[in-house]
Amino acid sequence: WFGRLIRRPRFLLQEYSNVLDDSDVKKRISSIAKNHLTKYIEKQLKQRRWSLRMNALYLIEDFYMDHISLTLHDIFKKKKTTNAEKTQILKLLAMFQDEKIIEYIKNLNHNISDFSLLSIFSTMEEDHIDRFVASFDELPLRLQYILIDTIGKKQLINHHPLLQRLVLQGEEEVRIRSLKAFANIGVPIDKKY
Repeated sequence: WFGRLIRRPRFLLQEYSNVLDDSDVKKRISSIAKNHLTKYIEKQLKQRRWSLRMNALYLIEDFYMDHISLTLHDIFKKKKTTNAEKTQILKLLAMFQDEKIIEYIKNLNHNISDFSLLSIFSTMEEDHIDRFVASFDELPLRLQYILIDTIGKKQLINHHPLLQRLVLQGEEEVRIRSLKAFANIGVPIDKKY
């Protein structure tokens, strides 16, 4: 019965959150959701049905409920958590600028599509991306590709020295992606290359 009681205000808050772009309004909606929906969402995250758990994760995203981060970490670490849930949790942690996101992504041992990884990286703030760039050579090739694509997509001009270095790298796919990132950023390649 509680689910039916909370459904209408939840949908109303979701609609406001999706339509209104003012940061003050979003903060107020997030505060209302924190006060009135936290217990409901935490209960939904414990349900056996996958769809209920996923819907709860989407509500956390819609209402920017970063206070649930510890619960998200616990769910992420469980062996029974599905790839879809782990992908959504990574996206949420990236959105909340959580420090553990870097560790989780570097140690990925399950299948997440390149598209999902690109979406997660696109959600990150530049300081998190800087930390990936700092350890670029230690990353698996797949993450290097995603990082190069993210630099181009987000037009992170301050990483053009990395792209210039990669244009000379022996791996053909890295060179192609680096050139594409240069084109997206709009910074000319240094003539000495």
